[in-house]
Amino acid sequence: MPLIPNRANFEPTQNSLSKWLGTRKSKIQISNSSIHGLYSDFNFSEDARWFWIGIIGELAGILLIFIGAAKKGSFFVGVAMVLAIAFVFCDIFFANRLHRNVAKRCWIDSMLDIIGTSNPIRTQELTLKKEEGKNLDLLLKAAIILIGVIKIVGVVALGTIKSAGFYVPVLIMYGLVCYVHLLHTGYYLIYSRTEKLFKQDYVNFAQGQNTARSLSHPFETQSELVNIPIRIGDIVEIDKDPNNSDKNHFKYILKTKGILIDEDIALLMAGQQPQNRDRLAYECRYHQITNMSVALA
Repeated sequence: MPLIPNRANFEPTQNSLSKWLGTRKSKIQISNSSIHGLYSDFNFSEDARWFWIGIIGELAGILLIFIGAAKKGSFFVGVAMVLAIAFVFCDIFFANRLHRNVAKRCWIDSMLDIIGTSNPIRTQELTLKKEEGKNLDLLLKAAIILIGVIKIVGVVALGTIKSAGFYVPVLIMYGLVCYVHLLHTGYYLIYSRTEKLFKQDYVNFAQGQNTARSLSHPFETQSELVNIPIRIGDIVEIDKDPNNSDKNHFKYILKTKGILIDEDIALLMAGQQPQNRDRLAYECRYHQITNMSVALA
């Protein structure tokens, strides 16, 4: 997860938090279902590994083109190198653009988790917004694949490969590069960007900015929660509502200082009855979306 030091006192800016929504997520398992991830990230190390494998593949491709162009003369070397490097930047640019709506779609998924079947009109509206940009996504994917094909044609046309046995490794290499840019580059870039933003926010925190907000959210459950009050350090607390005089209703207040992350939700659900785990997950997500997040759709 991008480092959030001193979480009970420091809170990243809304801009940084909105960028965080673009990182890879895993679902939170509750009793018989799951909800989408929001303030979390998943498998960054794998995205980073694949990204650098892709960069190595790009460099190897540039080397192959240089070797082939060198046989044709200095003019070919200059033109080929400019085009090869330009294609690498195009790959990364297209991969980044392909990722442009991931944060918005993450926010919409969490909104749909909250709404459920209670508001069909809003559900339909959000579902349509989630589909926005899909045509451009297809064009960006096609462009990344097309660039890979052009690179292969370039290597062949320049006569870099003399033995037919080397064609398969080259095809595999460029296939892997396309795979990386389609599925991993965007996640790697947004995680790295989020981490830098958090660090900058923390520098500003040391200067008196970005202090953690204290927020609260009242809710009810069908049955009594166990282990009340529930606390996670100085960051999260769930306790009985002191103003509740109705013994037939179980009313509580969720209090947070700083950011309630998805890992906190899993800890809060531990040991609770199945129906209460569902309710806690819902209320925590509602608190994350309505009190902590910016509206992205």
